[in-house]
Amino acid sequence: MCSYLSHKLLSLGRRRGFGVQSPTDYALIRYVLCESWPYYAYGDLRSYCRECGRGRRAHRLGCLLFRVANYVQAYGVYVATTADDFFLHYIHAGCHATERTADVADAQLVVADSLNMPLTVSRPAVSRRLFAKGTIIVVTGIHQSDAAETAWQKLVSTPGVGTTFDLYDAGVALTDTERHPHHYLV
Repeated sequence: MCSYLSHKLLSLGRRRGFGVQSPTDYALIRYVLCESWPYYAYGDLRSYCRECGRGRRAHRLGCLLFRVANYVQAYGVYVATTADDFFLHYIHAGCHATERTADVADAQLVVADSLNMPLTVSRPAVSRRLFAKGTIIVVTGIHQSDAAETAWQKLVSTPGVGTTFDLYDAGVALTDTERHPHHYLV
């Protein structure tokens, strides 16, 4: 299992996008995944986080989902985590047009716990539809346990996944079959 400190040391050069050759991946790392400037809704979202009794880590993950939803402007989101409503509030703050879908294959943005991800990926009919279009999959807790790391590695090696970003607290996977697969440790 990868420790937090070793992960940060290994990703030191890529945290601000240095060493990333793809302009698309550079922009995604620099302006979405690792953005440090406050967005317009962060104050309200921090108050909401305190009201719900969540900690700083949940707020950071919620802000990541806010930025991804704002970037993607997703019409449909599928959330399979233990904190569905909490994260949906952050996602809806990022894109007001986003609606929750009941089927994972109809979503443009998928948010799942690392232990719920194998259930999503293992169904061939669903995964074929999911990986055929440009879906962004955000997986939380990818380094919490050995089983979580195994589930994340299985998703990274899935044929329909193009680019993946390991952020230690979460992983982001882009389903793009036309690009060569690449894994970034951010």
